[in-house]
Amino acid sequence: EQRGAFSYHYFGKGTKDYPYLISSVEDLVDLANKVNTTDSSQNQNEDGLLYRKEYYKLIKDIDFSGVTSMPTIGADTVTYTDNSLEYAFQGDFNGDGHSIKNINKTITSLPTLRNKIGLFGMLWGDGTNNASVYNLIVDNMNIILDTKVPNSGYVELTAGIIAGHLGENASIRNCIVKNSSITLTSKYILPFRNKLQIGGIVGDTSKNATNDGWNTWTPNNNYGIENCFSNTNIIIYDDA
Repeated sequence: EQRGAFSYHYFGKGTKDYPYLISSVEDLVDLANKVNTTDSSQNQNEDGLLYRKEYYKLIKDIDFSGVTSMPTIGADTVTYTDNSLEYAFQGDFNGDGHSIKNINKTITSLPTLRNKIGLFGMLWGDGTNNASVYNLIVDNMNIILDTKVPNSGYVELTAGIIAGHLGENASIRNCIVKNSSITLTSKYILPFRNKLQIGGIVGDTSKNATNDGWNTWTPNNNYGIENCFSNTNIIIYDDA
């Protein structure tokens, strides 16, 4: 069954038993657009359910070779006055052992106070809808931070290959990152009292996502990162 509010549709119902099936570049781009928009006519399916809280399953490897851009899933820019959950991916993304490969993201501006860069920008649950990414391989994803941070005000940038930020009630499990990189060019200058965090899986986490040592990881409280591997080069130019 095809369901969706955009002119582009993929198969599935977005439920645990019948997740939306992701099989192409177009599917992933469409997912990002659905999750990131605040337009209620586009960010909800025909049952009135928000796409950012639905279930998704990758059913084949997806290759972004030759594709110029891939939007971050779960908007990558958040201001202090915004409710973070309005811009986070709160759904369930099952990679099913498949890979997403050859994504290149070059960041040339930082439009807001908080910038979360990755395949997913923010993973954050509300206690009812808890974000989860699992059984996924990310191969040859390259993020280039090629921008100067403004000298006025506080600016925050967190970058990770799978997610810029792993928030509360969110998890990343059984994922592999390989042949990937995050690069700070000589243009990137971090003024006083600004924040930069980079990681091969996530850029940063909320305190409750890790609980200072994963002490609360149980089948009923699966927040954090479990059984993941990352081979990511972090490259910082000497004059950055």
